[in-house]
Amino acid sequence: MNVILVIIDSLRTDHMGCYADQYERGGLAKTPHLGRMAAASLRFTRAAPESLPTLPTRRALHTGQSPNNMTDMKAIWAALREQRGLMKKYWSSGAELMSLLANGEIYATVAWSGRVAALQQEGHPIGYLSPKGTYSWMEYLFVLKGTDLEVAQQLLNFMLEPAAAIAVSEGQNYPPSLDPTKVKLTEKIMKMPAFDPTGKLEGYLFANPAYWNANQVAWTEKWDRIKAGS
Repeated sequence: MNVILVIIDSLRTDHMGCYADQYERGGLAKTPHLGRMAAASLRFTRAAPESLPTLPTRRALHTGQSPNNMTDMKAIWAALREQRGLMKKYWSSGAELMSLLANGEIYATVAWSGRVAALQQEGHPIGYLSPKGTYSWMEYLFVLKGTDLEVAQQLLNFMLEPAAAIAVSEGQNYPPSLDPTKVKLTEKIMKMPAFDPTGKLEGYLFANPAYWNANQVAWTEKWDRIKAGS
């Protein structure tokens, strides 16, 4: 028996007619060909990717591993080498990413929601999808050993004050840590691509900081060599 695995990037169930029964408003798009395929197939209604970024998601599928517990690194590196030839470009900075999207040089990519928000505000017709199980990150404020704790607490309290948090959010185009069910947020924040009106962040898969921080330098060096063709 031959099995063909087809992976479609950034396609949510609410954008497929064959899943319209799961949503009160129905599907957002008519997809008759996929509908006919679904009618003659096994349709899953509970599934989530290991992560949002394409590379770890597909490498996790390819090697059967989780991005927060990669035990067979040889398989990961082999899979990355295999897909290297399929990529148009590996962008190296947020500025380059925005330039590629704004100029229409790329149409599908992993992207930061804040960068997408900035382009949307400039009038670019760019969409953003974060399916359930999205591999996510958040900003942290670390208090270093030896810091004056009283001063650190004052800073943390200031940053968490609604006025400050809202100002920072609007300046960076990323939603704040404030609970939108308890704090009135601005219209600009509520229109941000990654805004969660529930404030619960359910369905997001966050990186394990201890795991990633312990390995990131070595992994980055290895990945740079693979991108260069090693």
